[in-house]
Amino acid sequence: MVKRELEGQVALVTGAAYGLGRAISEALAEAGARLVLTDIDDRLADVEIAFRERGHESCAYKLDVRDRANFRAGVACATDTFG
Repeated sequence: MVKRELEGQVALVTGAAYGLGRAISEALAEAGARLVLTDIDDRLADVEIAFRERGHESCAYKLDVRDRANFRAGVACATDTFG
């Protein structure tokens, strides 16, 4: 049985479209976290669809962490989605 240590917690992951960010997202999802997947890469939408198809709670936001206003909007999106 998978241990769901992060059940009910929300994790915002940058760079979630591929590589290390994607791997971290996978691990957090398996631990039960609800995910806010962010990246500037256009593949992000497909990643979110894959997570949802496997039953993980997630939302995606195209986020450039170098842009403060964009980052604030991403956090607001996460708050609006998961409280």
